[in-house]
Amino acid sequence: MVSLTKRIKRRKWKESELRRRAKSVPEKLALADRLRRETTLTLPQVAERLQMGSWKSLNSKLYRWRRAGAAPSKLVETRG
Repeated sequence: MVSLTKRIKRRKWKESELRRRAKSVPEKLALADRLRRETTLTLPQVAERLQMGSWKSLNSKLYRWRRAGAAPSKLVETRG
């Protein structure tokens, strides 16, 4: 499993950019979904770590995102 820090760097982001990026950009939703699937982090922990607002709003966004068919298996990660 690739660490979150490496995934952020792969997107050429800095940790400080997590706060500036919108809470529902596909990249952040993909990261959040992957963290939930591959780690034992809780939704509140994921929401805090990725600066995505409350865990309840993150849960709703992830549900809608998955239902729309944007699951990580279909999302191609760019290596810019």
